[in-house]
Amino acid sequence: MSKLWKFGVGLAVGAVAGAGLYLAYQKNEDNLRIELVDAVRDYFDGQDIDVVWLFDEPLRENVFAGGLNFTDGRSISFEIEEKSHKIIKEVEVD
Repeated sequence: MSKLWKFGVGLAVGAVAGAGLYLAYQKNEDNLRIELVDAVRDYFDGQDIDVVWLFDEPLRENVFAGGLNFTDGRSISFEIEEKSHKIIKEVEVD
C-alpha cells in the first residue's frame, strides 16, 4: 500500500506543479498583452479610442497584429513588435 500512497502523492505534487507553471505562463501572457495595448494607446494618444484589440497568437516571430476603432468611426489595423513595442505597420480600414 505504501507504493500506491507514494504514487498518489507524486501524482498530486505533479498536478500542483503543472498548475503553478500554467498560471505563471498565463500571467506572463496577460502582462504582455497589457503592455502592448498600453503602447498602442500611447502611440495614438490624443485621439478618442473606442476599442483596441490584439490577436492572441503572433503573426510571425515577435510581431502581433491588432486593430482599433475610434469614436468617430475610423478603424486602423496595425502590427506591433513584442519587444520594442513599436508599431511597424499601420493601415486605415474603410
